[in-house]
Amino acid sequence: MLSEDVPTSTGSRDDDPGLIRRLTAGLSILMREVGKFGIVGGVSFLIDTGGYNFLRFAVDLGPLTSKTISVSIAATVAYAGNRYWTWRHRRTTGLAREYFLFFVFNAIGLLISLLCLGFNNYVLGENWPDVFLTPLAENIAANGFGLVLGTLFRFYSYRRWVFLPPEAPPVDPHTGLPEAPAAGPARTPDWYYEELAPGRRFDLGVTVIDETEMLAYAQRFDPQWYHIDPDRASASEHGGLIASGWFTASLFMRAYVDHVLTRAAAYASPGLEEMRWTAPVRAGDRLAGVLEVVDRKPSGAKPGLGTVTLDGRFTRLDADGEPGQDVLRLRFRGWFGMRPNGGKTNGTRRTANGARQ
Repeated sequence: MLSEDVPTSTGSRDDDPGLIRRLTAGLSILMREVGKFGIVGGVSFLIDTGGYNFLRFAVDLGPLTSKTISVSIAATVAYAGNRYWTWRHRRTTGLAREYFLFFVFNAIGLLISLLCLGFNNYVLGENWPDVFLTPLAENIAANGFGLVLGTLFRFYSYRRWVFLPPEAPPVDPHTGLPEAPAAGPARTPDWYYEELAPGRRFDLGVTVIDETEMLAYAQRFDPQWYHIDPDRASASEHGGLIASGWFTASLFMRAYVDHVLTRAAAYASPGLEEMRWTAPVRAGDRLAGVLEVVDRKPSGAKPGLGTVTLDGRFTRLDADGEPGQDVLRLRFRGWFGMRPNGGKTNGTRRTANGARQ
């Protein structure tokens, strides 16, 4: 029999404080993005509006031509601001791809503005020219209704398709399309136990800390206040939200899988020997991962496998891409299969980046 003091699964979730915190944190993230996007948009708006009025009424170009030129200039400024500020923490998927999609969606936003302006000038203006064929009416149509509708469309499309979050599939720089998933365990491994000699190092690439992902992880698995409460964290010695150490360790694991385990004869791990969080991690940080083999020996318990001891670390990169402070250090062991032909490599071996030697 259930006690009346114990809530059951049929109870309302409206009073769940965790749900409220998640909604509040999500709204806070969105509002910060909107704020930055708005500042960039404000600068672009001044360029767009000033350029339009100069071209339209000083140079005396047509309304559609003036708007096309002013929007094109403003869009270039907007791309730089959004790429390197609003969504600077999101991974870069190639300048050509981003720039192309950015201008495609800007062209659609421009079309929205042109439709508003065209409706004002060529539909309403034909019937009431004294009212709608004036500088004020044209600006309300193009820089009022057209601007608002176009801006809403641009924000959504940039966030959804241009500046991709870290969890999005990798993009082929030649086609701009998502790459096929990494090959599974059925592929022939590049690295067996024999290749994993002490001193060998692996570059695990650069991982960018996405704020949305960081907060979602903390809300679900480690909801301590300095991970989920922006106001309280900002007022504390932390100076703002810091990532859960387990989130950082999970990102390291993903980099290890992507860069090593998917290409190695890997089986499982007998355990973690040491893990240290040596500095706080924050949204927007760029962490370079490195892995080094420190020891190995054939497994006595599992014939055909070898036990490899590995040291790993995440290092924060500065604004110039130079390594700074380590934020994560760990030592662990993994089981790797031995070559079925007794360790022969047919005269070739591979470096850590896959090149044959």
